[in-house]
Amino acid sequence: MADVSELGYDYHAPAPVEHHHHHQEHHEHVMSFVPQVPHNTYIPPAAPAPVPEYHSAPAPVPEYHPAPVAPQNTYIPPAAPAPVPEYHPAPAPAPVPEYHPSPVVPHNDYLPPSGSVESSADFGNDGYRYKSVRRVVYRRRF
Repeated sequence: MADVSELGYDYHAPAPVEHHHHHQEHHEHVMSFVPQVPHNTYIPPAAPAPVPEYHSAPAPVPEYHPAPVAPQNTYIPPAAPAPVPEYHPAPAPAPVPEYHPSPVVPHNDYLPPSGSVESSADFGNDGYRYKSVRRVVYRRRF
């Protein structure tokens, strides 16, 4: 059986469950259950807790700390100076030969347009000029 001591003195274990095949009989059995009235029993007071004993800490033992030694002013010679780096300019890059193509001389030959040029699109003569590519507008929906 489980430990139910924390539930109090008058804790009653739950009634054993009897398995009935008839639901109505089980319902009447549950309705007829009346919890017992608690008894007026005397509960003695709890035992007083033991008084903790306080032990005083031992007195600190004096420790000897020697006085710090004063630093002595001794001469430290300066470090040898680092050699000054000499400046060596980088050699100039060799000139890169540039390639110049020979200029093309235009010919003064007039080519007249050929006589039989038909327009690829029939625009019609209705007074309007039509664009060859229509601009598409995308509207943002919020």
